[in-house]
Amino acid sequence: MAKQKKIKIKAQSGHPVSPDKKIFYWFSVLLFAAGLIGLCLAFSPEEEKVFDFSRPDFRWEVSAGTKILNSAAGITFSKGGPQLYVVIPGNYVDADNFDVCDIELATPIAYEDIQLLFVSPYNPEFKLENGVNFDSGPARRFNHDWLNLRHHPAWQGAVTGILLLPSDKIQSFSLKKIRFVRANLWHRCLAVWRDFTRFYDPKLGTCFSMASPLFINSSFNGFFVPFLWILTASVLLVAIVDFAFKLDPRVRTFAWVVFLVLAGSVWGLLDLRNNQFYLKGMGRDINLYWGKSLSEKRGIVVGDPEFVRFMEFCDQNIPLDANVINGVPVNLPGTPANYLSATQVGYILRPRLAAGLKAAAPDEKTYYIFYKNPEHKLADGKSAINLKMFKVFNAEASILVPAKTGKDLK
Repeated sequence: MAKQKKIKIKAQSGHPVSPDKKIFYWFSVLLFAAGLIGLCLAFSPEEEKVFDFSRPDFRWEVSAGTKILNSAAGITFSKGGPQLYVVIPGNYVDADNFDVCDIELATPIAYEDIQLLFVSPYNPEFKLENGVNFDSGPARRFNHDWLNLRHHPAWQGAVTGILLLPSDKIQSFSLKKIRFVRANLWHRCLAVWRDFTRFYDPKLGTCFSMASPLFINSSFNGFFVPFLWILTASVLLVAIVDFAFKLDPRVRTFAWVVFLVLAGSVWGLLDLRNNQFYLKGMGRDINLYWGKSLSEKRGIVVGDPEFVRFMEFCDQNIPLDANVINGVPVNLPGTPANYLSATQVGYILRPRLAAGLKAAAPDEKTYYIFYKNPEHKLADGKSAINLKMFKVFNAEASILVPAKTGKDLK
């Protein structure tokens, strides 16, 4: 009897676990298990196809005049003609088996636009509209660029051609490796993040527009006012429900906290894309303009520093009371359409253009400026005739005058 009583007292002296602690314990176990499974999925082994360009035995197909330099760090391509592009050798890829591309390259310009183009049964030739755009990352170092190919229309079937096309501003770039993978969760997230934060060069003459996430597919400026209306209507709805149903203070607090967290999360997501855009823009501007003269900066803005130097040459050699006939084409490579002739010529040679708005008589001082226009075509598409050379800037840029009155213009 005494023994049974002793056992009973000993059993009662324990400290039972409360239900709250049990719930917390099992929640921690499940959370740890989910995290472990997530890590396994995120870093699971991948099937891959690798093009390693550190070996010198590749046969390259490049744009005309392009120079190729092979080194232990990779292959460097330098522009030697009007365009720079590279066709990746030995490039058969089963697009249905891979969904992410990992490119390792270095460019002299930060966050510059680059396109990856494919030839497949759904895209029989290299078309710009079927390319994958990405920014090159920080300048003068090798960067990994993860490209999401899963929903790209040309990435289907057997891909038999891969072409890398940098923007016209890039004079050279280095390529180390391209890797196509059936991505695990981690690399797929990296590819989506690169899509989300891609930088593109704003149009000249405009301020940065507020960039929106890709799932909106429109300018954030156009989405901003509807978002404010939705936010205002949601606040009013929560306030009306609170007033009409006389919610318990704890329920009211919980409802407002959930609402504010959701609204803040949506706004934070939109603003995150915008902030990434501006940070990359500032990094690119510092890389491009820091320590350069005003003339060099102006040349970078218009995409052709040589053209700015030619405009200064014209300014020094054409009198202020002269008529200027503009023979600069509007479709120069590397420059925005209609920007050079319509804006830069008018800005630098403004006093002369004011006089040149009227038709120039044969005996008036008339100067024709031509830049990368070997046929000497004018804005109306006709070639200028009866001209002779007045001043030569280089083989592609010169100032001409009417042959009959050239002797009077010296």
